[in-house]
Amino acid sequence: LNLHPSLIPKHRGPSPVATTILEGDEWTGVTVMLLDSGMDTGPVLAQSDPVAVTGRDTQVTLTGRLFEIGATLLPPTLEAYASGEMTPTPQDNSLATASRLLKREDGRIDWNMSAIEIHRQVRAFDPWPGTSTMWNGQNLKVLSALIGPKDALAPGEVKSGSDVIYIGTGAGQLEVQELQLEGKSRMSAAAFMRGYPDIDGALLGV
Repeated sequence: LNLHPSLIPKHRGPSPVATTILEGDEWTGVTVMLLDSGMDTGPVLAQSDPVAVTGRDTQVTLTGRLFEIGATLLPPTLEAYASGEMTPTPQDNSLATASRLLKREDGRIDWNMSAIEIHRQVRAFDPWPGTSTMWNGQNLKVLSALIGPKDALAPGEVKSGSDVIYIGTGAGQLEVQELQLEGKSRMSAAAFMRGYPDIDGALLGV
């Protein structure tokens, strides 16, 4: 048997939680299913009630919530299946979607994407593969962020104050909360600005 953190047949495959966040799904859940020769194609034994996905959920927080729910769902499902009280239900393959294995390069930020899409990336790729860009020839990780103002900045352009960093995207701005420069510790935006004020006005990703 397998415990899968999505409402199968949606988001079969190795990265269901990250894909849920990347695609902006409002709901997800947990499935207990039988294994067969395919990739998450076996019949379903039980599913949780739908679980709301918040705008602050990361891969870490959402995975944790889903597996807590799964830990509650699994024992009664196993008991009912073992006693013959539960009949597996074949999946509707016409509704199936697939997630893929994430790679390190997936975390490189394309500032031409919208602030909404990049915000989803930051949340979905925490902790792996993380989201990053380039500044002054160094790798700069964006560890947490919010969707910022809708005012236009050039994609990758940094506008900052004493304690806030905004970065332009293809649509709107990303408000960066935590960053980590290559070889350094993670910092809040305010601490980063105190240490690296010359990032103001920089163009990231080049």
